[in-house]
Amino acid sequence: MENQKISQSEDKFSMLVREKIIITILFLMGSIIFYSLTRVDTAGLVLGMSLGTIFAIKFIYNFKYCIYMYLDFKEEPKVGCLKFQDMKTKELGKLMGIVDSYEIEPQVLAKDQWFRGKIWFCVEKNTMENRMIFAVLNWIYGVITSLFFIDSDYRQVAWTILLFKKETCAYRGIFKGQLFKDIYKRGKGDVAEVVYYPRSRLIKELRVCEDVIEKEEITVWHEKNRRYEFIYIECLNPERDADSWLQELIKISEGKKVYFTILSDGKVKGIHRGKVSYHWEDLEQGIYSFQLSKFDENAVTTDIFKNDAVYLTICPPESELTLDDYAKEKDPIIWDIDEGKVCMQIYIANVEEGEIVEITGAPGLKEMETILGKLKEEGIAV
Repeated sequence: MENQKISQSEDKFSMLVREKIIITILFLMGSIIFYSLTRVDTAGLVLGMSLGTIFAIKFIYNFKYCIYMYLDFKEEPKVGCLKFQDMKTKELGKLMGIVDSYEIEPQVLAKDQWFRGKIWFCVEKNTMENRMIFAVLNWIYGVITSLFFIDSDYRQVAWTILLFKKETCAYRGIFKGQLFKDIYKRGKGDVAEVVYYPRSRLIKELRVCEDVIEKEEITVWHEKNRRYEFIYIECLNPERDADSWLQELIKISEGKKVYFTILSDGKVKGIHRGKVSYHWEDLEQGIYSFQLSKFDENAVTTDIFKNDAVYLTICPPESELTLDDYAKEKDPIIWDIDEGKVCMQIYIANVEEGEIVEITGAPGLKEMETILGKLKEEGIAV
């Protein structure tokens, strides 16, 4: 019985290989057929060149994949515990997963039925072509953000997508629904034991890892360009890192004007109202803005990191910015950083994976170097 299960799994794995070879041949044939239409008439020339080029590109891509498979199969597959990030599953169709094939949520898969899966795992080293692509995307991202100030929410979404694609890769396999359900149930950031081919990203075997503890690491991204300096920090845990982070904020804001905007569904956490110079509230939207006479432990506690989102704006003492102007701005005040009216804008979001912090300041601002120095002291690579 056990041998039968193994042979079934092997048969499903070989199905992926056969499909890729057949698809490559079909695209080659399609390219030849459409290019042959260019000799018919003008319409045939346009249609043939257009579709022929598309099919030729698809053929080259799939042919490259076949070369990857050939190189992989000359070597033994790799075995490792990879960190799971995302999953898409399809019911097996009648023809290469195309006919009668549709996406199904992993949690509702039939446990004894075979399904095709595309699973994203974190990778230590991506393929050369992917690294080249993401190097270009990083450059484009840097150029765009250096020319324009982009709202932190949009910038965070864009960077999260880019980072996800850069640090993960899709692996493909065919397994029974129960296995997909077990891995999906454990959640993002957990690990699975994978027997896989590194170039073609085909999964030969897949198992749930038991009792594997993954260390949570703080990740830092630092960018400096003409208009501003930007630091992105992920996984700052409020319960673990809040005290040292608060001490750094006190240090860099000393002698400067300090404004807060806090988004909170309930009561604002971490602000002592008696130490607030002025405040403004929009109770309907849950937005609270404050100006502090002094930023210290008597005015702010580490609980401030537990609010839904916090915008902290630090201005030079001579800044003309008032709380009324600050509170009624539609977006947080970062527009005047390159004019010297605002030293630094800090955005803190309390999310499930850990605390997200974005710091935007003028290029070369010594406070930015203070923060980076502190992170290095804590043993975090920047």
